[in-house]
Amino acid sequence: MDSLTLMIEFNEEFGYDSVIRENIKYALELDSVSAATRHTADLIYYKGNVLGKPDEGLELFKEFENKAKTARNNRPITNLYLYAGDYYYALRNMDNALGYYKMARDYAIKADDENRIRVSTLRMSYVYGEQGEFAEGSQSIQEASRVFRAVGDTINWVNAKNSLSIL
Repeated sequence: MDSLTLMIEFNEEFGYDSVIRENIKYALELDSVSAATRHTADLIYYKGNVLGKPDEGLELFKEFENKAKTARNNRPITNLYLYAGDYYYALRNMDNALGYYKMARDYAIKADDENRIRVSTLRMSYVYGEQGEFAEGSQSIQEASRVFRAVGDTINWVNAKNSLSIL
């Protein structure tokens, strides 16, 4: 089922929503919480980013969050928390957004995922800026920017520089 899900990823013409939900259900039946968490993160992304329904993405997150905490692999948990932060940010709930970005960073550190550490740090800077905490926002952007440049992540480096100019 993983292969099918990847083949039709984010394509509703092929029933992506239904297929990924079955994939999550099957992963949980097999007691593969990490796989279920990865697929749930994809479904949350699909709802919030592809369909533009952050409130639906957040509902899925809230339903699954406690299960995800039992996953052995921290990378998909990182994505869950990043997306939760994104959707709270989109819904203008900055306190929750910041809290979930911090949790995403913590899980990214546990997973030794440098990219996600910096992405969560960059997104935290957006919240700091919205809250008027410009010094903290600037420090977060600069920290993320240095690493993006060092590892050759041009897109995120440009995003960080752009964010710094707006801040």
